Amino acid sequence: MSSEMEDTTGSSVSVWDHEASSYDALRLSDPVYSACIYSVTKEIPKGTSLCLDAGCGTGLSTMALSARCKVVVAVDYSLDSLKIMKRKGLQNVIAVQADLTSLPFKESVFDACVGIPVKVGHQFRSDLGQ
Repeated sequence: MSSEMEDTTGSSVSVWDHEASSYDALRLSDPVYSACIYSVTKEIPKGTSLCLDAGCGTGLSTMALSARCKVVVAVDYSLDSLKIMKRKGLQNVIAVQADLTSLPFKESVFDACVGIPVKVGHQFRSDLGQ
C-alpha cells in the first residue's frame, strides 16, 4: 500500500484527527452504520477494477470494498484516520490524503465510487422516526 500524506496540524482537519482514535469503536457498535456500509458496498460488482472510496476515514467501508474490488483508492483529509486505515493491512488499497473538493485524479478514471456519509446513521434514524 502506498500513500501520499501530509501533516495537517493546526488545520480544520485536526477535528477529524482527534476523532480518529475512537471512530471505529463507535461505528462498529452501531448496527445502522454497519447496515449502511453493507447496503452501499454490495452494489459494487465483485471484480471491479478501480474503486474510489471518497471520505474513507479509518477504512470501515474500505475493508468491505477491498473484498469486492481489485484496487481501492481510499481518500480522506484526516492523516490520523488514514494511518489507522493503513494499520488494517489491506493489500489492495492505496491511501491518499486529499480534499474531496479538489481530488488529484483524472476525470473518469474510476470504475466505481463510494462515499459513506459520516452522519449516515443519524439520518436513517431520523427517516425511521427514531
